Amino acid sequence: MNIYIKWGLVVALNSVLGFILGYQSEKFIYLAGMTSGVLTWFFIYLFFDMYLQKAGYKNASRKLFLCAVLRIPVQFVVFPDMYAGMFAKLTITYVGFIDVQNYFAEPYFSTVFTGLYLSVICSLLYFLISIFDYIKSKRKTIVIATH
Repeated sequence: MNIYIKWGLVVALNSVLGFILGYQSEKFIYLAGMTSGVLTWFFIYLFFDMYLQKAGYKNASRKLFLCAVLRIPVQFVVFPDMYAGMFAKLTITYVGFIDVQNYFAEPYFSTVFTGLYLSVICSLLYFLISIFDYIKSKRKTIVIATH
């Protein structure tokens, strides 16, 4: 599968609930800010995956993709996305990105920071998959050594 299509679909599917919960204005510019935030994450994952593949880390690339795919159904648990969105709003308020109502910047930074916090979930999934792979490889080594 083409890497651009692969990450486009995965990032878009991961943002479904975010658009449902986060879209708070009827203004097109608000939607443009959210969409730009999602595109930011598309490029982050795309370039990171391209780096992993170019550097020869095929297994890490596979795990990254698997984590992102596994996170798609996790969004429908709602709580992780809801809390990530709340923390994103607190972050942009605390950091001072939003001093006045800006119909592009607020949804953009909210989406980017929500994605950052949700990437922590992907990191945890990556860690769990790595542990599973390690245990699986050790089990194969033990089975081969005993024969």
